[in-house]
Amino acid sequence: MDHRFRYPKANIGVGSRLVDVRGSNSDVTIGKNCYVYQSTLAKGVMLKDGCRVFESYLGEFSAVYADTVLGAVKLGKYSYVNENSLLRGVNVGRFSSIGPHFLCGYGEHPTNFVTTSPVLYSTRNQCRITFASEDRFPEQHDTIVDLVFVQSGEGVLQLGGTMIDKKATGSPGEYAGSRLDGGSRHPLAAGDVIHIPAAVPHAFLVTKGQHLTYVLVKFPE
Repeated sequence: MDHRFRYPKANIGVGSRLVDVRGSNSDVTIGKNCYVYQSTLAKGVMLKDGCRVFESYLGEFSAVYADTVLGAVKLGKYSYVNENSLLRGVNVGRFSSIGPHFLCGYGEHPTNFVTTSPVLYSTRNQCRITFASEDRFPEQHDTIVDLVFVQSGEGVLQLGGTMIDKKATGSPGEYAGSRLDGGSRHPLAAGDVIHIPAAVPHAFLVTKGQHLTYVLVKFPE
């Protein structure tokens, strides 16, 4: 269905997709190739090309510039986020301004291992080198959905199966283990968008010497 018929008061660019979007949609402008999921857009909101907004609230006459990702964000009225930014789990007040290439949110690092440096537990070459031959800590989030936007490189997503040495990480509903047995494997490459449902164990696998970079957005189930 053409979203311009579902949201007649909004100006929606070509290639954009809206799913369960709430609000008046009055004087709302959405650029090309945007994706908005389960969010509220108040009057006068503007999204520039390539934005992705999940489980968020955007106040009146707030603006989000090109290629920015918001996950579980509350953006106050008359505030803006500049281009190529990533925010998740953030509450931004009214009349605020955020510059380009801004990153804000929580990361994922084991807190019960010898170090939080990924060179000993991750194959994704975050430090341009790794001493790990496989990902040491598959994850499971009972109430959190992951959306993964692959930026560059290649790898494999191992999804499902049985988590070996499963232990709670300290946060409610969050688990990590030593490896996954079984499940399915899905090749990853630049441009892929992957939905990881809540309560499904998963791990990212990268061949030693290669790399995989991605943007990860989390939101409640």
